[in-house]
Amino acid sequence: MTRSPLHHAAHGPPPPEGEETPWPEMMRMAAGFGAGPQAFWRLSLKEWRMLTERPDVVGPMGRGVFEQMAERWPDE
Repeated sequence: MTRSPLHHAAHGPPPPEGEETPWPEMMRMAAGFGAGPQAFWRLSLKEWRMLTERPDVVGPMGRGVFEQMAERWPDE
């Protein structure tokens, strides 16, 4: 049996050999995005990965940056 083509490195290690693709879990995730069953099955692998990858998270804005922005673009 081959590994699922839907696995992405951002989601951790691939499932063990012989383990099935977690379709119910994937469909629940898609439903959380507002995609019904028909939309789920129409998603390309690239689209699925775009929806499920964790974006690079940037830390919160520091006070200094906030103050610079407030000076540059003051509230009126």
